Amino acid sequence: MTRILLAASAAIALIAACSGEPEDAPDPRAPQADPEEISERAADDAAPASQTQGGDGSALVLSPLTAADRRANQLDGELGCAFTLAGDDAPLFIGAGYAGVDEPAYGLIKIASTVERVTSQTADGFGGMEDGGRFSGRGMTIEISPTGEDRADHEGLLQDATLTAMRGDGAERTWSGDWTCGP
Repeated sequence: MTRILLAASAAIALIAACSGEPEDAPDPRAPQADPEEISERAADDAAPASQTQGGDGSALVLSPLTAADRRANQLDGELGCAFTLAGDDAPLFIGAGYAGVDEPAYGLIKIASTVERVTSQTADGFGGMEDGGRFSGRGMTIEISPTGEDRADHEGLLQDATLTAMRGDGAERTWSGDWTCGP
């Protein structure tokens, strides 16, 4: 009789083990998530569509420079320029140079979370930045192109502009914003 009970117990255990229920299957007694909540979470987690053209397919991301970024990466120069997205205070690019010199201006950009130094491709200091300019650094070229008239009501300039970032693999992305230069 003990043998029969053992055999029956083994058979029941074998049937239960082979029932097709995966070990990581959700517990049917657990509360189920609300479908609307799942949909909202998915929408929140979805990355925005990249506006990057070309390259290896990865997004070209410039992040705003914080005050801490700027303090940790000082630029030499008596005058400077900055590119900001319209309505934003934190710049995507800052540059500085000396007036009336035959040397390049220098700038900062933040690629994702890494601050990179860039150098103007012309040797005319601050004067070369007033009309935008082209800056290059490790695997990245930045081109600032003013697109509107100066609308500053102070010494310096403020105008609509585009910033185009060009990565070494051929990726390119353009942002529209404000180009501000002055003391």
